[in-house]
Amino acid sequence: MPNYTIIFKNKPEFKDRLMTRVFSKSTKLKFATDLASTNWSDIYNYQDANDACNAFSTRICKLFENNFPLTKLSRARLGDKKWITFGLRKSSPP
Repeated sequence: MPNYTIIFKNKPEFKDRLMTRVFSKSTKLKFATDLASTNWSDIYNYQDANDACNAFSTRICKLFENNFPLTKLSRARLGDKKWITFGLRKSSPP
């Protein structure tokens, strides 16, 4: 009689890629432009300082999230070490 063996292969668990924000010159410039073009007059009209602070904080956070969204790190950059600068990468052999 034939014997059959069932082999269960566990799929390797892939780590979720890290999330990061891109702070390039263009995104910083866009953030500064958005800050400058925002109408802040309604915040001055609050009678309560806590309400004004909360409205200000909310508006800044929304602008920050819009201009610097979280993006997944590419697989190529996942293994990069923070202390290795562009100059070191460029000068070292592949």
